[in-house]
Amino acid sequence: MFSSLMPQRKEFYELLAAHSERVVAGANATLRLMNGLGQGTEDIPVLVAEVNMNEQSGDKIKAELIALLHRSFTTPINRDQIHTLTIELDQVLNALQDVANAVGMYNIAESTAEAREMASLGADACMRLNRAVMALP
Repeated sequence: MFSSLMPQRKEFYELLAAHSERVVAGANATLRLMNGLGQGTEDIPVLVAEVNMNEQSGDKIKAELIALLHRSFTTPINRDQIHTLTIELDQVLNALQDVANAVGMYNIAESTAEAREMASLGADACMRLNRAVMALP
């Protein structure tokens, strides 16, 4: 009954879903990066570039979302919540980019078990975040 009263702005949900998918992709690339250190199985510069590409793609989505917020009179959920979620997703991508760039910049050759565990937990958390964002509509 109330769903007919809610603004039907699917663009917000689509952009938030795309943004959270970039977060998952960045977290998975960071996980592969951490697991590949010292193994010689992954090409480290390629994984660093993949994380950077996901972050740049996320920045474009963030800009689109904020521009859509400025153009829209009505939003499907509170505009402050959309803005906060967008900024938080971007901060996660920035943190992943910082990790990947530090590995590349400092020529880190091996990772510790703790670093691999943290990367695994981060990837899992990003996957759960993505599921939550997908459930918003």
